[in-house]
Amino acid sequence: MSFKPENWKVEFKPEKIPTLAPGELKQVEVLITPYEDALVGDYAVDLRIEGEKVSKPLSLRVTVKASAAWGWIGIAIIVFVVLAMTALFRKLGRR
Repeated sequence: MSFKPENWKVEFKPEKIPTLAPGELKQVEVLITPYEDALVGDYAVDLRIEGEKVSKPLSLRVTVKASAAWGWIGIAIIVFVVLAMTALFRKLGRR
């Protein structure tokens, strides 16, 4: 069971473990997919592990980071504007 931010997707693989002997360990993969329009920042995702007689909460902090592509696009735009202004000043500067 999971409690997540709105429009986020949390999947468990496998979704259920039918039996688990005392002292036995099983690995469960948790796939957390943030909402595509999620803002940059930290989010809390709470998981609850439940069995017949036991229930245990687990809180995770998930960080959403901005794509580095926008930084490179911004740098490219600045370089283009500087080159265009330099060419324009050279062409029109000494008339």
